[in-house]
Amino acid sequence: MVSLLPIVQITRKKSKKMKKSTTMHPDNFATATGLILMAVPSLFWLGIFLTVFFEKPTIMEHIMIPVDRVSSLLTLMIMVGLPIITILVNLKAMIQLKYSAQRDNIVTDIQFKGTFFQIILLIYATLSILVTLYFAFFENFRFYSDNNIY
Repeated sequence: MVSLLPIVQITRKKSKKMKKSTTMHPDNFATATGLILMAVPSLFWLGIFLTVFFEKPTIMEHIMIPVDRVSSLLTLMIMVGLPIITILVNLKAMIQLKYSAQRDNIVTDIQFKGTFFQIILLIYATLSILVTLYFAFFENFRFYSDNNIY
């Protein structure tokens, strides 16, 4: 008995596409890390903004005040420490260090090859640090006397 169905061979062609890399580009890594690290200080700034301009202290009452009751040092570490780490990670992505074996020295090549978003993150982190330190310094220390007694 002869089969009327033709013999079909299924062959798989090997894909000539390159494997996709799972590593992240250093600029993207720095930007993503900066966004994650600046999320918590941004939440604090949003709470202050809502309280001052719209008189809605919901974030202040439910998040910021309980954290500040635990330790005001923790709040300072969040508001200053995380932006400092953001600045360091993004600057590392922008600055290239090269070692020259012929001269036995390290060549620092500062290139602003960072993206526009990295520069915005650097500015935002710097302003966040400055405003926090300004607030901590001038709000907690008195530079004048109520009684005018020296």
